[in-house]
Amino acid sequence: MLLSGAYCLYCFMKKVFLIISDTHGRAGRIKKVMNTVGKADYAVFLGDGIRDFEATDFGGLMTAAVRGNCDAYCDYPDTLTLEIYGHKLLFCHGHTFGVKYGLDRLAAFCAQNGYDIALYGHTHRASEERINGVTLFNPGSLSLPSEGKASYGLLTVDENGSFLFSHGEYRSFFG
Repeated sequence: MLLSGAYCLYCFMKKVFLIISDTHGRAGRIKKVMNTVGKADYAVFLGDGIRDFEATDFGGLMTAAVRGNCDAYCDYPDTLTLEIYGHKLLFCHGHTFGVKYGLDRLAAFCAQNGYDIALYGHTHRASEERINGVTLFNPGSLSLPSEGKASYGLLTVDENGSFLFSHGEYRSFFG
Protein backbone atom coordinates (compact mmCIF):
# COMPACT_ATOMS: atom_id res chain seq x y z
CA MET A 1 0.00 0.00 0.00
CA LEU A 2 1.45 3.37 -1.04
CA LEU A 3 1.11 6.29 1.36
CA SER A 4 0.50 9.72 -0.10
CA GLY A 5 -0.34 13.11 1.37
CA ALA A 6 -0.27 13.38 5.16
CA TYR A 7 -0.74 10.40 7.44
CA CYS A 8 -1.02 9.87 11.15
CA LEU A 9 -0.02 6.46 12.51
CA TYR A 10 -0.92 5.23 15.97
CA CYS A 11 1.37 2.39 16.95
CA PHE A 12 1.24 0.26 20.04
CA MET A 13 4.23 -1.90 19.19
CA LYS A 14 7.71 -1.41 17.76
CA LYS A 15 7.79 -0.35 14.10
CA VAL A 16 10.76 -0.43 11.73
CA PHE A 17 11.05 1.84 8.70
CA LEU A 18 13.49 0.92 5.93
CA ILE A 19 14.72 4.17 4.36
CA ILE A 20 16.23 4.11 0.87
CA SER A 21 17.38 6.84 -1.48
CA ASP A 22 19.32 7.45 -4.67
CA THR A 23 19.32 3.99 -6.26
CA HIS A 24 19.83 5.41 -9.79
CA GLY A 25 18.92 2.28 -11.76
CA ARG A 26 19.98 -0.39 -9.29
CA ALA A 27 16.57 -1.79 -8.38
CA GLY A 28 17.98 -5.17 -7.38
CA ARG A 29 19.79 -3.57 -4.47
CA ILE A 30 16.49 -2.65 -2.82
CA LYS A 31 15.42 -6.30 -2.63
CA LYS A 32 18.87 -7.35 -1.38
CA VAL A 33 18.67 -4.78 1.41
CA MET A 34 15.16 -5.96 2.30
CA ASN A 35 16.49 -9.51 2.62
CA THR A 36 19.41 -8.30 4.75
CA VAL A 37 17.27 -6.18 7.07
CA GLY A 38 14.62 -8.84 7.52
CA LYS A 39 11.50 -7.61 9.28
CA ALA A 40 10.55 -4.05 8.38
CA ASP A 41 7.06 -2.66 8.67
CA TYR A 42 7.39 0.22 6.20
CA ALA A 43 9.61 1.11 3.25
CA VAL A 44 10.33 4.76 2.49
CA PHE A 45 11.93 5.83 -0.80
CA LEU A 46 13.41 9.35 -0.90
CA GLY A 47 13.83 9.80 -4.63
CA ASP A 48 16.24 9.41 -7.56
CA GLY A 49 15.34 5.98 -8.82
CA ILE A 50 11.54 6.04 -8.58
CA ARG A 51 11.36 3.40 -11.36
CA ASP A 52 13.53 1.15 -9.15
CA PHE A 53 11.04 1.66 -6.34
CA GLU A 54 8.14 0.82 -8.67
CA ALA A 55 9.90 -2.33 -9.94
CA THR A 56 10.40 -3.71 -6.42
CA ASP A 57 8.00 -6.18 -4.83
CA PHE A 58 7.71 -4.99 -1.24
CA GLY A 59 5.71 -8.03 -0.23
CA GLY A 60 2.78 -6.18 1.30
CA LEU A 61 4.80 -3.58 3.22
CA MET A 62 3.29 -0.14 3.46
CA THR A 63 5.42 2.14 1.29
CA ALA A 64 5.91 5.84 0.79
CA ALA A 65 7.89 7.57 -1.94
CA VAL A 66 8.83 11.07 -3.05
CA ARG A 67 10.44 12.08 -6.30
CA GLY A 68 13.97 13.35 -6.70
CA ASN A 69 15.56 15.69 -9.20
CA CYS A 70 16.32 12.73 -11.53
CA ASP A 71 12.76 11.37 -11.43
CA ALA A 72 11.29 13.19 -14.41
CA TYR A 73 7.76 12.57 -15.61
CA CYS A 74 6.33 10.93 -12.54
CA ASP A 75 3.32 11.68 -10.37
CA TYR A 76 5.04 11.32 -7.01
CA PRO A 77 5.02 14.33 -4.68
CA ASP A 78 8.06 16.39 -3.67
CA THR A 79 7.23 15.91 0.01
CA LEU A 80 5.16 13.70 2.30
CA THR A 81 4.19 14.18 5.93
CA LEU A 82 3.84 11.45 8.54
CA GLU A 83 2.74 11.99 12.13
CA ILE A 84 3.55 9.26 14.63
CA TYR A 85 3.66 9.37 18.44
CA GLY A 86 3.33 13.14 18.45
CA HIS A 87 6.25 13.59 16.03
CA LYS A 88 5.83 15.19 12.65
CA LEU A 89 8.13 13.77 9.94
CA LEU A 90 8.92 15.26 6.55
CA PHE A 91 9.95 12.95 3.71
CA CYS A 92 11.72 14.74 0.84
CA HIS A 93 14.56 14.26 -1.61
CA GLY A 94 16.20 17.49 -0.49
CA HIS A 95 17.07 19.12 -3.81
CA THR A 96 14.33 21.74 -3.43
CA PHE A 97 15.95 22.75 -0.11
CA GLY A 98 19.49 22.95 -1.51
CA VAL A 99 20.82 20.28 0.86
CA LYS A 100 24.03 19.86 -1.15
CA TYR A 101 24.95 23.37 0.03
CA GLY A 102 23.92 22.95 3.65
CA LEU A 103 20.98 21.93 5.80
CA ASP A 104 19.91 25.32 7.17
CA ARG A 105 17.05 25.82 4.68
CA LEU A 106 15.64 22.37 5.36
CA ALA A 107 15.95 22.80 9.13
CA ALA A 108 14.32 26.25 8.96
CA PHE A 109 11.42 24.95 6.85
CA CYS A 110 10.88 22.11 9.31
CA ALA A 111 10.98 24.37 12.35
CA GLN A 112 8.57 26.88 10.76
CA ASN A 113 6.10 24.14 9.79
CA GLY A 114 6.14 22.05 12.96
CA TYR A 115 8.30 19.16 11.75
CA ASP A 116 10.76 17.76 14.24
CA ILE A 117 12.26 15.14 11.91
CA ALA A 118 13.20 15.28 8.22
CA LEU A 119 14.26 12.30 6.10
CA TYR A 120 16.05 13.41 2.94
CA GLY A 121 18.45 12.19 0.24
CA HIS A 122 20.18 13.91 -2.71
CA THR A 123 23.67 14.33 -1.20
CA HIS A 124 24.51 10.61 -1.48
CA ARG A 125 26.07 10.92 1.98
CA ALA A 126 24.77 9.07 5.03
CA SER A 127 24.30 11.47 7.93
CA GLU A 128 22.30 12.34 11.01
CA GLU A 129 22.34 15.86 12.41
CA ARG A 130 20.30 17.96 14.76
CA ILE A 131 19.82 21.64 13.89
CA ASN A 132 17.58 23.98 15.89
CA GLY A 133 15.69 21.07 17.44
CA VAL A 134 15.11 19.26 14.13
CA THR A 135 16.64 15.83 13.45
CA LEU A 136 17.83 15.59 9.84
CA PHE A 137 18.51 12.05 8.62
CA ASN A 138 19.95 10.98 5.27
CA PRO A 139 20.22 7.24 4.54
CA GLY A 140 22.94 7.82 1.94
CA SER A 141 22.89 6.36 -1.55
CA LEU A 142 22.23 2.70 -2.24
CA SER A 143 24.23 2.88 -5.48
CA LEU A 144 26.50 5.94 -5.81
CA PRO A 145 27.77 7.07 -2.40
CA SER A 146 29.70 10.34 -2.31
CA GLU A 147 31.68 9.10 0.69
CA GLY A 148 32.29 5.60 2.00
CA LYS A 149 30.08 2.65 1.15
CA ALA A 150 26.61 2.40 -0.35
CA SER A 151 24.08 2.60 2.46
CA TYR A 152 20.48 2.64 3.63
CA GLY A 153 18.77 3.82 6.79
CA LEU A 154 16.58 2.36 9.47
CA LEU A 155 14.22 4.16 11.80
CA THR A 156 12.98 2.12 14.74
CA VAL A 157 10.07 3.52 16.75
CA ASP A 158 9.44 1.66 20.00
CA GLU A 159 6.24 1.23 22.00
CA ASN A 160 7.03 4.35 24.05
CA GLY A 161 7.47 6.58 21.02
CA SER A 162 11.27 6.67 21.17
CA PHE A 163 13.03 7.02 17.82
CA LEU A 164 16.32 5.32 16.94
CA PHE A 165 18.04 6.09 13.64
CA SER A 166 20.78 3.88 12.19
CA HIS A 167 22.65 3.31 8.93
CA GLY A 168 23.35 0.00 7.25
CA GLU A 169 26.05 -0.70 4.71
CA TYR A 170 25.11 -2.33 1.43
CA ARG A 171 27.31 -5.37 0.83
CA SER A 172 27.45 -7.50 -2.26
CA PHE A 173 30.04 -9.71 -3.90
CA PHE A 174 28.74 -8.65 -7.29
CA GLY A 175 28.48 -4.84 -6.87
